Amino acid sequence: MRRMADWLITNGNFRLEGDPPQRIYSFGTPLFLSHSMHESMVRWTRKVSLALEELGRHFLRRPDAAKSLQLFRDPVEEEFFRLDVDLPWLAPIFRLDLAVEASTGTFRLMEINCGCPGGELDPALVAHAFQGSSLRLCLERISSSDTDRPRIWRFYDPRRESLERLLRCYTAFRKANPSLPVHPTIALITSEAQAHFMLPESRGIAEYFSAKGYRVRIGGLLDLEPHGEEILLQGEPVHLLYRKFSTHSFRLRMEDGDRFGEKTVRRVRGIWKAVQEGQVCVINPLGSTFLQDKGLLECLLKRHPDLAPLVPTTVILREELPHEDPDCWKEITRGEAFILKRRRSFSGRHVVMEPDAVRQLAPKLLKEEPGQWVAQERISLARYPFAVMRQGSIRMGVFPFTVDPFGWSCFVRVGIGDPWGPINAHRGSAEGFALIPERGYPTPFKGKDVWIDWDAPFPSPVLEESEGFPATKGCLPASFPKGGRK
Repeated sequence: MRRMADWLITNGNFRLEGDPPQRIYSFGTPLFLSHSMHESMVRWTRKVSLALEELGRHFLRRPDAAKSLQLFRDPVEEEFFRLDVDLPWLAPIFRLDLAVEASTGTFRLMEINCGCPGGELDPALVAHAFQGSSLRLCLERISSSDTDRPRIWRFYDPRRESLERLLRCYTAFRKANPSLPVHPTIALITSEAQAHFMLPESRGIAEYFSAKGYRVRIGGLLDLEPHGEEILLQGEPVHLLYRKFSTHSFRLRMEDGDRFGEKTVRRVRGIWKAVQEGQVCVINPLGSTFLQDKGLLECLLKRHPDLAPLVPTTVILREELPHEDPDCWKEITRGEAFILKRRRSFSGRHVVMEPDAVRQLAPKLLKEEPGQWVAQERISLARYPFAVMRQGSIRMGVFPFTVDPFGWSCFVRVGIGDPWGPINAHRGSAEGFALIPERGYPTPFKGKDVWIDWDAPFPSPVLEESEGFPATKGCLPASFPKGGRK
């Protein structure tokens, strides 16, 4: 573990921007995800992606449906969303936060992240550190096969999956904007508000993209400069913006001249005009942010009942709820069966899990912020044995965790903080990665060697347009401990 920490410190991107080099994120040993569980994860991720795209198109066709759900706060937000109607996908880069239900061993969806979802870099860094550590020798001892064929463990790198999606989106975007070059210069763009988290991630992603042969630049939102029919970053034209800043940050700088200055407002309005005119491809589009509204989970369940095994019961706290469904309201205010989440929130903020706090706050939130919070069915998390390092100290135990897929790839977060705090955020978790087993894969190794494919290709297109995939009940490894915190 200490050798892993030394490598992560040297790398320099496994921490918040501006922190001392030694202050890295907490990290853990891998989750050995069974092949059936990985298949289940991929199928559910595809089904949610297709359902989310369908729901977004529904709101584009039916503005009244979006209005009744309070999806947009004003016409500007709706304009951001409606601009995306001509793009091939509303949310090409997305991430699910999945729990494993302790009693059933099946996945349950906690949240959808599709504005500017992070997390692509950290699992790759931890996996790389693991590869060079003595812990891999333990894996070889544990995994040695009794046959003459080696056992394969695959690591799917989220950066590779994102790159494939970016290029597919750009190719489709370029059909409507043929003046753009075939081979784009990719710019990873963050803002001052998000740089603390996103700048190290952007650097690590850019290094990977560059190693694959692509021209990549990194900068801030205000480093972009509209110039004629081009967008420049530090004087160089860029064609594909990989957004690592929030829609809210963009809008503030487009409107608030008193706070940010008229020069900033003019520049950001020029960027917005360039986006509207198709001079640059933005991934994820600005309007994708509104598809991660937690209130949409209620709507997803109604329009896509086949998602019921995955999506927990989610109820918007509307003023009329106690009268329309008194039994549901009574169950929510008991505090045991539901938790509370603000519809627009991120990084584990504005989540109420402790039962007494749920009982106290639910009536208050219904009265003071009607329609702005959801009650979500409480999930009992399964646990798994991990070793974790936090602030230089090593702990070993059986911890709750989440699996956060982008598609074929994912990362893992290990809960090591407050038992009533969310673990799908840095401050309450250790960063980890998943390894997926496969036997009989041809390799140059012989005998009982163990091989890890650290940059495994994805077996099929990650944005495959197809019918929904049937639910597959995953089975945890036989050694997977059951039981977890409520």
